[in-house]
Amino acid sequence: ELGLAGTYTLRLRTNGVIQLSTPAGFEDAHESGSGDAYRVTGNVVTIGSFTTFSCPGTVGTYRVELTASELRFTAIDEPCALRETIFGSRPWNIV
Repeated sequence: ELGLAGTYTLRLRTNGVIQLSTPAGFEDAHESGSGDAYRVTGNVVTIGSFTTFSCPGTVGTYRVELTASELRFTAIDEPCALRETIFGSRPWNIV
């Protein structure tokens, strides 16, 4: 529905920057989440992706669970449906 189908690659850099590769055509409808900031405090992460156009002035807060094979984001406070769909819909496979 939001034009989000496809494969995503997420890198959380140690300098607090998210690198998010999105499927072809995604950036035609939404701005990229790549190069945006995130912050981790314990098992909680705050993500500021998609604040320019799709979700202006918002940040999302998620509980993070990490296993040997998956990273899962569970929304604690998320006003942005686009960001919650991308980050929280399913676990991310670790490669």
